[in-house]
Amino acid sequence: MLLCSVGLYAQECPYSLSGKVIDLHDNSALAGAQIFIEETSDVTLSDEQGGYRFVNLCPGNYTLLVNHPDCNGIQISIKLKENLEKDLTLEHHYQELNEVIVRGEQGIAPKSVGIQVLDQEQLSERSHETLGDALSRLSGVSRLQTGATISKPIIRGMHSSRVTIINSGVRLEDQEWGTEHAPNIALSQAQSVSLIKNSAALQYSGDAVGGVIIVSPERIAVKDSLYGHLNLMGQSNGRGGYTGAQLIRSSAAGWYTQVNVSKRKLGDLQAPNYLLSNTGVDGYSLGTRLGLNRFKFGFELGFSRLANNLGILSASHLGSAQDQFAAINSSTPLIVNPFSYDINRPKQNVTHDVFSLKGFIKTKTLGRVDLQYDFQHNHRLEFDVRRGNFADKPALDLDLKTQSLNLVLAPDINFIDEFKAGINFKFQDNVSNPETGVKRLIPDYSRWDIGVFLVGEREFSPNLILDFGLRGDFSRINAFKYYNTSLWDQRAYGLIFPEFFVSSLGTQVLTNPKFDYLNFSWSTGVRWQIKADQSLLFNASLGSRNPNVSELFSEGLHHSAARIEVGELSLKPERSLNFSVTHELKNEWLDLSLSPFYKRINSFILMEPTGVQQTIRGNFQVWDYRQTNAAITGIDLDARWRLTDEITFNQQFSLVKGYERDSKRPLINIPAAQMNHELNYQLTPKNNLTVGIQSRFTWEQNEYPDNNFLVYIPELDSQELLDISTPPEAYHLLDVNLKMTLSLLPKTISYLRFSIDNFMNVNYRDYLNSQRFYADDLGRNLRISLNTKF
Repeated sequence: MLLCSVGLYAQECPYSLSGKVIDLHDNSALAGAQIFIEETSDVTLSDEQGGYRFVNLCPGNYTLLVNHPDCNGIQISIKLKENLEKDLTLEHHYQELNEVIVRGEQGIAPKSVGIQVLDQEQLSERSHETLGDALSRLSGVSRLQTGATISKPIIRGMHSSRVTIINSGVRLEDQEWGTEHAPNIALSQAQSVSLIKNSAALQYSGDAVGGVIIVSPERIAVKDSLYGHLNLMGQSNGRGGYTGAQLIRSSAAGWYTQVNVSKRKLGDLQAPNYLLSNTGVDGYSLGTRLGLNRFKFGFELGFSRLANNLGILSASHLGSAQDQFAAINSSTPLIVNPFSYDINRPKQNVTHDVFSLKGFIKTKTLGRVDLQYDFQHNHRLEFDVRRGNFADKPALDLDLKTQSLNLVLAPDINFIDEFKAGINFKFQDNVSNPETGVKRLIPDYSRWDIGVFLVGEREFSPNLILDFGLRGDFSRINAFKYYNTSLWDQRAYGLIFPEFFVSSLGTQVLTNPKFDYLNFSWSTGVRWQIKADQSLLFNASLGSRNPNVSELFSEGLHHSAARIEVGELSLKPERSLNFSVTHELKNEWLDLSLSPFYKRINSFILMEPTGVQQTIRGNFQVWDYRQTNAAITGIDLDARWRLTDEITFNQQFSLVKGYERDSKRPLINIPAAQMNHELNYQLTPKNNLTVGIQSRFTWEQNEYPDNNFLVYIPELDSQELLDISTPPEAYHLLDVNLKMTLSLLPKTISYLRFSIDNFMNVNYRDYLNSQRFYADDLGRNLRISLNTKF
């Protein structure tokens, strides 16, 4: 037996595994973390310095399970073939991560600029409205309207391409130059809308001389969850309604998906005494997001579509100068038909698609790095009243494609807080379909833009913060346009721009205008905390805006606006110097904000009526572009009083004045002074039953340019004054609303709202509504809505 014995050898296990357990956020040590080796069942806890150690381990593959009471556990695999030191990173205070991200959103603008926000609750009440309608409830914001269904925001007298809209991180490019071109934004896809009332947000734009609107999507928490909401709304005026739904799926690993859909349908709207024929709406929106959100990296893929079919008041398209004169001097529209859901010509049909891909990564050297690519496709069709073979063809068919690439760096710099630098690239291509049978209002063109910026702030003390920003933008426009020879010669474009001439075609001239623009913008400001409940904000900024393609090249009938528009090739970029001061007071019973402002604008571009012109499609006003040096000044007031635990009282006041600096002539389309009051009383705290009354008073605009002119009326054989300047009278509207909280199903919460707009059914016309020449504004509207969150 001894001779037959064999030797047995044990495996040598001389190796060790050690390291530290640290916080992913700031590399601080985590004590009390449990580290478990699955293959050997060995377990240990990290010490006060975060250290851990395993000894006598054999070579091979191991699985480590790491857990901490305040962290999300991780599982990692290692291959051990020698002594190994490996640090293990955990996301400390995991549940607080989402709160940190939300606070970070406040960095969208300098600290020296006051920001107004429509939060998720307010947006859920107004998800059926347009962006212009929703924002008009804020001080300093009015609406530029074409009837009751098409509106865009006016911020302190500025609108259209002077206002930049950022939707889910994408700058909206949707031919916003037309006064009746409503922004293609679906509020149902937004969690909040932030308003910055000047050009200080240089990260987004240098040409936002009027302000910046930032539409932010739902912030999705990093946790396993499935949730969403369903909105239902019906209204009496228009006999239609709105429905919208959202569903979000998130995971603790950081993955998330979101889907939004909405539908809006209205028939002919109603003024107090008559129907507004052909003012229906038929539209829908959809959106989806897929992404991954980790602390050190993440990405998101998004797509959205908004489509609207919008009727234009039939009575706004007229056949002769006699009709124009009769319509403006009539108390009722010249065309009133029975109620219908049909949307006939004249109308707009607009589709806007957005595709975006964005990602971020955090590094030790460059800090946070954000990279984003987006593609937008805007297709606008405008239908005029036409006959014969052209009856179903659009009179305007514009196809705009925009591609953008943005890079933003946020490194840690010792002497500068919240520093960001970036570069933006954009290419835009517009095709105007020549098969409409109508002279193209906007020509084919391409545009290149490059912008660079840097912004930052310096905290000298807890009570004093200085912020700054600098931006440079280069733009190139290359267009191909046919001019009527008479207009080309009348304005001496051949002498001023001989390099644009390509060829003469008898009654038309083919041209190739090319423009290069180089602009610089800056912003600086101070935030001073006077007392614990009082702050003083001062900001000065310079914004530069190039003339848009409509201002440069328009020539012809703009059908949905019912007017002939003529651009001006010699327009120069605007330069706007803005000053604003804001005093904020916040205590337990009052939130107060008082903000005077002043804008000094050189080469301000405006469009005014200059006459009427008879065409084969009817009689239309003629509007021309020109430039002047302007000044706009005013003040905004916001106050929220908490009178008792059950009663709150809100006040808003806005005043804007605009003049040409040399002639002191008032500017056109400056909003009249407005004052709003709102009283809310919570009747029962159990279900938050609240009754509210809102008073909206708009003064008559008593400072306006006189653009009236004489027209010959063949039927009367006389020259008559066509009054298209005098603003309508002041008006006062009362709204009533009631809302309450319900628990209809388990794990859901529902909000029931009932409201009556224009409760007294007042007849009124608004100065900023281009349809005021032909009809009254909306009458009483009863609305009931149910918003269920699950």
